[in-house]
Amino acid sequence: CGRGAMWRPGREGGRRPGTPTIPIAPREPGIVSASGVACAGGEGALGHRRVWLWIPPERGWVECGCCDKKFIHADFAEKLKSEG
Repeated sequence: CGRGAMWRPGREGGRRPGTPTIPIAPREPGIVSASGVACAGGEGALGHRRVWLWIPPERGWVECGCCDKKFIHADFAEKLKSEG
């Protein structure tokens, strides 16, 4: 995903000095029908390299390690909504 490839956190508290803190809204989960999904993080400059993710059948969802988007298998979507 390339996180931290150019700059490594030090005593500055984990972010590049002088960069503003911007709140980011949580992403909507994607409901998918396949167990294998590809994530590219979005379009254009908002994306990341394409990664392939596998949804474990016992859990029913997986989260992208690059952009934190959650993919939920359609068979588990209602179950996860009812759990909260």
